[in-house]
Formats: sequence, structure tokens, C-alpha cells
Amino acid sequence: MTTHTRAGRRGCVSSVRAPGTAACGTSRRARARSALAGHPGAALLLDGVIDSWLEPLVGLEDVPGLTAAGRRTRARLVLAFTRGALLDLLATGDREEVDRMVDDFIALTLPA
Repeated sequence: MTTHTRAGRRGCVSSVRAPGTAACGTSRRARARSALAGHPGAALLLDGVIDSWLEPLVGLEDVPGLTAAGRRTRARLVLAFTRGALLDLLATGDREEVDRMVDDFIALTLPA
């Protein structure tokens, strides 16, 4: 299905996407880079925004039976949650609610 975007460019819309892809078959990373194209410092931000934080977090994951790939996935989950919680706190200033959210996340993700 072809549509016209607000900018007048032709785009595509698909209700079924392959895992890891966005509309029109482009990767999410490629779309993020495209969205930030032309913004000074964006490339530097994107180049280290995930990987520079993962290795230290992967080293903290000590869950019995978890593979190396599983530890990396859990580390990404923790990183994404932490950044989201910080953004929530910055956007709302609601420290009590964010603290409750963090407590719930810890209870859900730590092994019993």
C-alpha cells in the first residue's frame, strides 16, 4: 500500500513487519539514524548509546543458566528500563511514582 506523507514524499505502510524492521523494510537503527541525520553530535550519540553501557551491565548479570546471549538481552532490558525511568522522572518530576515503578521492575526481574 502506498501513501503520501505530510512532506509529500511517497512512503509505504505495512501491517505485517519482519522482526527488527520498521515500515518499508528498513531497520529500526537505520530509521533512528535517518531521523537524527543533520543534527550535530547525533552520530556520536548513536554510536555509543547502547554498546558502551552493555558490557558493564552484562558483567553484573549473574543468573544461573542464563547464556551469554541471554545476559546481553537482560542487560539491554535493564538499560532500556533505566533510561525510561529517568526520562519519566525528568518529564514528570514524580519521584514517588518512579520509585514505585523501579521497585516493581526489580521485583519482576530479579530471580526469586
